[in-house]
Amino acid sequence: MDIRGCDVSVPHCESEALIIALGVRKRTEAKRVQHVVLDPVRHLESYLLVKLLVCTTDPSGLLFPFTYWVFHSSIRAMDARFKLDLGLSGHSGRACFATEAIIVHKLSVPDAMREGRWLSESAFRMYVDIVGASAAQASFAARGLAPAADFCRVHVLLYLTADRLRNEQHGVRASKEALELHRAKAHTKGSGSEPVADSTAAATSLKGPAERMEQGAGRHAQSQHGRHGNRGQHGIAAPRVGGSKGKGRSKDLLRRLRQGS
Repeated sequence: MDIRGCDVSVPHCESEALIIALGVRKRTEAKRVQHVVLDPVRHLESYLLVKLLVCTTDPSGLLFPFTYWVFHSSIRAMDARFKLDLGLSGHSGRACFATEAIIVHKLSVPDAMREGRWLSESAFRMYVDIVGASAAQASFAARGLAPAADFCRVHVLLYLTADRLRNEQHGVRASKEALELHRAKAHTKGSGSEPVADSTAAATSLKGPAERMEQGAGRHAQSQHGRHGNRGQHGIAAPRVGGSKGKGRSKDLLRRLRQGS
């Protein structure tokens, strides 16, 4: 998810589409830069959220400063925590997009493929699940969850405010700087010079932002997350989901730092 603020073209007129460039630094499967168009009419929530992210992120900063695994684990944890029982994962949005394009927006298959960047019709049709979408909708209605889901969708910007996003971006930058500082100190120590300061400060600085991004993800993915290591795609150490609290977590993070994380 290497999308940075400078990769998004935000129009001056809110009735015009927003364009996101993909594969600017790392090529997509098509081996070239591709573009995603967010129409404010058909994708209003996504349009507003991306626009808000761009406004609160430095041009060179990541719009999504976390790994795919953190995203995937959080989605699964939320599915379990709120007892949605939908079997959601980090890739569920792909199926939702394909299915909604067909049954809600009435797009033709070629148009839906073009919007979703599918290269083959057979691959696209694997994601279209009309029966599954109908079953999920019926389950929500039967359990009285439909009004809550509609409220969250309509009022999503109440949960993701500009101030909160700015704080998260600031915290991620601080963590990355602390990690780079710790690595420099470790290199200096290895060369025989005295380190400038103790690594505890680096460990403390690294601890906060990624945990706040995963706050509420619960302990559902703790054992699975442990198998996949703890290093983020962009060099930011991502703490375990859930797990021990207080001194235990600080000691664990400090131990990983000393091992050369």
